[in-house]
Amino acid sequence: MIRDLLRQAGFQVEKTNNGRECWDRLVELKQRAQEEERPITDYVQVIISDIEMPMMDGHSLTKRVKEDPVLRELPVILFSSLITEKLRHKGESVGADDQISKPEITQLAIRAANLIQGRDPI
Repeated sequence: MIRDLLRQAGFQVEKTNNGRECWDRLVELKQRAQEEERPITDYVQVIISDIEMPMMDGHSLTKRVKEDPVLRELPVILFSSLITEKLRHKGESVGADDQISKPEITQLAIRAANLIQGRDPI
């Protein structure tokens, strides 16, 4: 459903099945960008991650992305069934650029586009 919504909004979407797979793909893209001497944003412009995932959760993934000198420029949106105050604080502490509860799915494409364009997500 998320992939369809984003594609309808004009995004090219690549899906991974868990946090570890996403991290491994990001590392591949980073290596490719460096080999081709191109910015990482030529390959990926925004990361949308669930919080609860197998292998590596969304908070751990976000923390790794934001600690990496190349990947840190990519906006990360945490998308979860319910963003509680405790989860929002945790997302902020690992550097998430935005956090959206699944009931707000219609806002996802708009806020992702705003982050890509360097504007505040809301």
